[in-house]
Amino acid sequence: MTVLYVTHRDEETGIVAAITDDPCSCGWAETVLHIHPDGRVMRGCPSCETETEEESTDVEQ
Repeated sequence: MTVLYVTHRDEETGIVAAITDDPCSCGWAETVLHIHPDGRVMRGCPSCETETEEESTDVEQ
């Protein structure tokens, strides 16, 4: 998985949204990562509107 670009960082919550080249199981070509200040990473799909928590990540903040 490669992070293609960071879309924004929410100043209130500190959550960063990033677009990846990892396709969703529904067939959508990209997924969105929501990287939380506490290290949690949620993966979402704008097409099928699913969101799952990643078990582990190499994302540094």
